[in-house]
Amino acid sequence: MVLNYAASPLTLRKHGPHLDNEWWTSFDGLRWERHARGVNALEVFPQIPRLETHPMIVNGSILFPRGKLLLGLPEDRISYVGARANGEFSTKLFKMPAVDLLLNAASPAPDRPFAKEQAYVMVAVLEEHARIIPGFEAEKCLIRNEDRPDIPLKWGEASARQLAGQTIRLRFFLRSANIYSVRERPL
Repeated sequence: MVLNYAASPLTLRKHGPHLDNEWWTSFDGLRWERHARGVNALEVFPQIPRLETHPMIVNGSILFPRGKLLLGLPEDRISYVGARANGEFSTKLFKMPAVDLLLNAASPAPDRPFAKEQAYVMVAVLEEHARIIPGFEAEKCLIRNEDRPDIPLKWGEASARQLAGQTIRLRFFLRSANIYSVRERPL
């Protein structure tokens, strides 16, 4: 995603004013949509801070120079799925590779440290027809009090690697947690 525009409730148009960056979204990483275009917010709202330079990536952080400040965040945590109360979502179907999976997540979410006792992420593995694969139930993959980019996804002693070649989807359940990504364990 690239932030170039931001929607404003003050404009009657379908899209937001121009800010210097734009959100581009894609469900598959191939076909991209640009949902917002239009009025230059910097002309309409001069109090909005302006990015004078492009962000930099240094030692795994994406950094934004703002005047005399250097603001940033981890480059692998720019966007996330989060839920304050119980939430759930599924990935699209994919062919499971012969690798272990790692989860980049924070449970509890950084903005909810007080929810430590309630925060969780659980992951189930479903087959093509949305039925849970025995042994890969969500209760067997419970993640609590973790905040790192390399949490192994395990169902007891089982790994999704055992499902290599099968068409599956992951079903996530979460509360007071952020999920940033799932990736393959590097060989």
